[in-house]
Amino acid sequence: MIKTNARILPSLGGGGGQGYSKLDLVLIGTFWFILTIFFEFIFGHYVMGHLWNKLLADYNILKGRIWILVLLTTLVAPLITGTLLNK
Repeated sequence: MIKTNARILPSLGGGGGQGYSKLDLVLIGTFWFILTIFFEFIFGHYVMGHLWNKLLADYNILKGRIWILVLLTTLVAPLITGTLLNK
């Protein structure tokens, strides 16, 4: 695993590799986005004992809940970072 990361990560910065495609970067962001949502709902409901409607209330931006912005940042950050580093 470490050897794989050592070969892939330098390629993002133009270190001689091809780097990730835009599709790869979108898939990475989507993967982390989904994992974060699953973790929040599964942990929040089954471990912390919160009701589903309380968990969903954290996504209401009209009531000042900005957690959705964190999730959207998680979704687009790999694409933005990969694009900037490949320039």
